Amino acid sequence: MSTPTVKTEPAPLRLVDEPERSGGTGIILFQTLILTWAAAWLTLVVTNNINDFGTNRALIAGMFTMDELDADTVLGNGIEWRAIPEGLAVPALIGVIAYQLLTIALLWRGAVFAIRALLRREPALPARALRAANLGLTAFSGLFVVFLCGGMWFGYWMKMGPVQMVHLTGLIISILAVIVVNLQPRTRA
Repeated sequence: MSTPTVKTEPAPLRLVDEPERSGGTGIILFQTLILTWAAAWLTLVVTNNINDFGTNRALIAGMFTMDELDADTVLGNGIEWRAIPEGLAVPALIGVIAYQLLTIALLWRGAVFAIRALLRREPALPARALRAANLGLTAFSGLFVVFLCGGMWFGYWMKMGPVQMVHLTGLIISILAVIVVNLQPRTRA
């Protein structure tokens, strides 16, 4: 009589309940890189916005006044009533820079928490670090949502396609960053 063989399956993957102190860093390195990149990139953007204020004021003024649409006999004729005075471009740009500075502070805070977790060789972002990272990334996403909605209001997609593409790309990257930062490490049970 032969004995039946029992197949054993590997243990299923599960979320880590408590941080393991085995020295592994798992996904935390990539999460830290993403947060640090977002903070550094936006820091460069706001530095450029401050140093090249005139170019950005002109872009915003062109969008607000809708002059290019006004000059076009076909495109945008139905939305030209949405134009606002060019004089509001400076306060708008100052508001954008202020929001970017706040977002930078939140992103750097999240990045610092992630760096601390990485240096402590934690396998996952602690709850406080994850909250800080998500707050910064939410502000980062919000920046591009406002740009895209504001630009759509003024029909900038008709004459300022490259600007819209930058904003759309920024939103996509921010969404992907939120997904990556919220990944949790998996381990065998």
